[in-house]
Amino acid sequence: MNCTDFESQVDALLDGELDALHSGDLEAHARECAACAATLHARRTLQSALQNPQLAFPAPAALRQKFAVESFSPLRSLRLWRAGAIAAALLLAASLVTQFASRQGRHPAEMPLAQEAVASHIRSLLAAHLEDVASTDQHTVKPWFAGKLDFSPPVPDLAQEGFPLIGGRLDYLHNRPVAALIYKRRAHTINLFIWPASDHVALPPDSTDNGYSIHAWSNGTMNFVAVSDVSPADLTQLAALFPR
Repeated sequence: MNCTDFESQVDALLDGELDALHSGDLEAHARECAACAATLHARRTLQSALQNPQLAFPAPAALRQKFAVESFSPLRSLRLWRAGAIAAALLLAASLVTQFASRQGRHPAEMPLAQEAVASHIRSLLAAHLEDVASTDQHTVKPWFAGKLDFSPPVPDLAQEGFPLIGGRLDYLHNRPVAALIYKRRAHTINLFIWPASDHVALPPDSTDNGYSIHAWSNGTMNFVAVSDVSPADLTQLAALFPR
């Protein structure tokens, strides 16, 4: 990743058009390049400013009347509603990420691992990108990661224990690609991030932040960080079901 590549993709990053791996590459470059970090900050500031309702001006009555019939199309209204909902979700996710970071006195790019994991969990729920591979079959999800990561994550079937698998995706956490397994606990979603323990990352202690529980552990081979709005006891029970 160089500055030219960053400049050509930064708008796609802000619009949520990149996958987690490419988004992570751009974010990592911005952490190392002061010029690109300034560019990213300026674009994000502009994007936020454009949401100011004071910048919106009503169309003249004649123009509104001209397009009234087309605008009332139910299909068009549905499309506009969906676009607005996605935009609002992305803005909310960005706001929550900034809130987590500001509480720690840090720029979002410098958030601790726990806050990074919570931010990724929130983005996956609000940006309509929960799974890259949607399946309840561990024999479908586990092979999907082959060739996409430099490790093979464990993908146990925990449906009988009350944690049905619903899929997986690639994500980017603490400056590296990770596997994200998606489990359900009743009506709640759990993001379980997995990467090799050889990275020697200091795992965060159990905590709860803004209603999200965080539980991290390592079995000596893999690191695990689980995030959800379930109770801490549920995440502890999930961790106990993985091989140690």
